[in-house]
Amino acid sequence: MAEKDFKLYYSATEVAELLNESIATISYWEKTYKINAPHSQKGVKRYRQKEVDKLKQIHYLIRNKHLSRRGVIAALQSGQEENIDRRAEVLRLLENASKEIEEILQMMDEYRMAEVKGHLGSKK
Repeated sequence: MAEKDFKLYYSATEVAELLNESIATISYWEKTYKINAPHSQKGVKRYRQKEVDKLKQIHYLIRNKHLSRRGVIAALQSGQEENIDRRAEVLRLLENASKEIEEILQMMDEYRMAEVKGHLGSKK
């Protein structure tokens, strides 16, 4: 979603896709954690980057840290948001590294299989 990094507003659908959550879940989090996303003149909810960032933090705390509603509220109120952001970034980097390692291991397995087939073919 790199092209969306420069948007002024995100739709509820875009936010739900970004977080891999349902629109109902996003709406619930918005009400529970008092996120006030503005509405357009037509009444359509629009999320600014600051609301998206807050929802990302909530998503991280619930899905990765397995915090309860009270735990999320306490974490958000504790002033530890900077630490939460850093942890979320580290997690993202680790996930990317893990994917790269898996790809390298797969390439190595394919290379080994090709090498074994080559040796078996040369013995005939």
